[in-house]
Amino acid sequence: MEFCFSKKHNHPFLMKMRYLPNSLINLKYQKLQNSMSTYSLLYSCQAIQELTENQLGKNKITPVIKRIKSDEVQKKQILQQQKKKKLELMEKKVLTKVQESRGSNFQEEPLSLRQDAYEIEPEEEDIDQKIVLSDQNQKFEDYINHKDWAISVEEKSKDFIIWQRNTQRGVKCMKALGYIDHSVNDIVNCFNDDRYRIYYDPGFDFASLLESIVPEQTKIRYLRTKKVAVVSARDIVFINHRERYPDGSVTIINYSIDRDDLQPTVKNAIRVWLHLSGWKFEYVSPQRTKVTYILDIELRGNLPGFIMTPFYKDIGRQVISLGETVPRYLKENPSQD
Repeated sequence: MEFCFSKKHNHPFLMKMRYLPNSLINLKYQKLQNSMSTYSLLYSCQAIQELTENQLGKNKITPVIKRIKSDEVQKKQILQQQKKKKLELMEKKVLTKVQESRGSNFQEEPLSLRQDAYEIEPEEEDIDQKIVLSDQNQKFEDYINHKDWAISVEEKSKDFIIWQRNTQRGVKCMKALGYIDHSVNDIVNCFNDDRYRIYYDPGFDFASLLESIVPEQTKIRYLRTKKVAVVSARDIVFINHRERYPDGSVTIINYSIDRDDLQPTVKNAIRVWLHLSGWKFEYVSPQRTKVTYILDIELRGNLPGFIMTPFYKDIGRQVISLGETVPRYLKENPSQD
């Protein structure tokens, strides 16, 4: 990255540096950039100013970097303290709310076990998250009802159909629909158990929970797929949100987020971008459920576009495979039946 000057750079000590050889400034600026993970423009300018005043001596680089790193550590500590205070304040609000509703005989319980925690007034961040989730729910419904879907697979004997269409980005996405002769709850319980994913998703390799946002409803998760033939393994960090409706239906929506801090990228897997993935389990009868599956994903890497058509045909059949997996799940988990 070249450190250049223009009329926009009107800071006093930046203006002084205009008279130094660009090659020398760029060299020292690059050394600073390579030595530190993150720092603000102001800090970098202060560092360059100090180096300039000391004729860019090598013996001055290390103390400057240490000072900036120290400032960054202090900043992180302050943020952590603020977060801790916010959580403590939230718990006090919960206790006050619960005490008011239960009276003087109330005994304190762990915050994670209190249903009353969901009755307090949401914080600003919670409101923002709900707005995002609301947008994704609407986007999911819009995908399902889009007018441009074209049938690519139809198996009338199994009441199963796969559609594909091109998105505005010029790539394909997929919708699959089928029926499973089990209750919504049994299917959702099987679907949420990662131990059984290998039976309906052959490409599945590993999944983990990174962060719980709303217990049993909204999470940040990580998933990795296997390498298949010449196709490299893929991985993804995403929001996983479950919504249950009064009619007994359940939707599970997934979409990518930039949180490499929770799960850094790895060399042997390509980080994909999930625009939207969603499952809708609709009540038909006590032992029959309509299942709709939507997938819009960027696999990245060097895959040619024509691969997406057979890829989506295989992925769409997970609706059938999931139905075949539920009996195994119920047999091995009789308490869930």
